[in-house]
Amino acid sequence: MNFFTVESYQLILKEKLEENSTVRGYQSRLADAANCQPSHLSKILKGDVQITPEHALSFCRFWELSELETDYFLTLVNLDRANSSALKERLLSKLEELRATKQKTDLDRKKTKHRVYSVEEKLFYWSNWYCPAIREIVAISGFRSSQAIAEHFSLPLELVDSVLDRLNEMELISENEKGWYPLPSNFVKQSEDHFPALHGKELRNFSNRRTAEWKSDDFHHAEFAAVARKDIPQLNSAMKEAIQNLASSAKHTEADQLLCLSIDIFRV
Repeated sequence: MNFFTVESYQLILKEKLEENSTVRGYQSRLADAANCQPSHLSKILKGDVQITPEHALSFCRFWELSELETDYFLTLVNLDRANSSALKERLLSKLEELRATKQKTDLDRKKTKHRVYSVEEKLFYWSNWYCPAIREIVAISGFRSSQAIAEHFSLPLELVDSVLDRLNEMELISENEKGWYPLPSNFVKQSEDHFPALHGKELRNFSNRRTAEWKSDDFHHAEFAAVARKDIPQLNSAMKEAIQNLASSAKHTEADQLLCLSIDIFRV
């Protein structure tokens, strides 16, 4: 359960009970923790009675929730009990603030954590075109669900779901109430030269398969060029600088299109 995407405290209660369904007498223990009868807890689950803030806090302590999770759960309870539209609006804003705090905390934790990736993880990521593409496209607001990604790339939904789950395990993406989004990572810096080279081969194969779908504003260029040997480093540097400038300018705009960049300069 992604705690901070749930919009009803009843759903959290039901999820907690389901998670502990094999624990004998769990519902009675939960009721005891809140100093209420199991029958009263059943009425809360059915929506027949409202939970009190005191009961809610007791549940949070029983579950050993963090401070942020406790604030979120209590805010959901107060939202359900609120009568005026002004109070409901204020509590909804607080929920958004708590979600933003959670996301920032996760990002900060990812930034400070130096994870070492295995060869198997690198091979999984670089040995096809769609893993890097999926990680990049979730930065675009219209492609933060597996359904949208699967339709855009014409990939099986099951494949997209499995890739998203694996990228999440690798801490390359995460999920909030709006869907998936990319995380900062040192993954690319850890990848040895032969892994990006393998990916480059996959990108070229992908490009060849897409030739029939080229659009008027796509750019494709291929030619042989006779140059002085001494000018090759300068040519390579110019191409790297152009790519860096493109990446730098992209940081200042909201992405709405995924591009495939495949550049090869080699001696013949």
